Amino acid sequence: MMLEEQLRKHMFLNRCGVFSIQKNNRDFFDSLQYASGILNDPKNLVAIYPTGEMLTQHQQIVNFQKGTGRIISGETEHFEIVLAVFLVDYFGFARPEIRVYLKKYSGKRTVEGIEKAYHSFYQTCVTKQTE
Repeated sequence: MMLEEQLRKHMFLNRCGVFSIQKNNRDFFDSLQYASGILNDPKNLVAIYPTGEMLTQHQQIVNFQKGTGRIISGETEHFEIVLAVFLVDYFGFARPEIRVYLKKYSGKRTVEGIEKAYHSFYQTCVTKQTE
């Protein structure tokens, strides 16, 4: 789930199930309910760009949007939260290498708790990438 303007820039993501959300639109809450409903089936996966967009890896602080809290509010024990960091590096080669870092989140199920854990995890990933 990502902001509609961002999805238009990266239309290839449509092919792997990314759907859009429009801020300041009456369909906003419908999209959030849709995402929450998907999580009712344990076979499903919802990947959320908590900022609503793809950001450069050089941006150190990532601010989560409010919609993230709405998705995880209510019954939250029936799904797992996995933090993901994608870092791109060329290492002096013509083609980039993408490293994917994943970590299961087991802290408080609040936006603040997840955001704090994500920042810590992100810094750890950047450190690993530069070693």
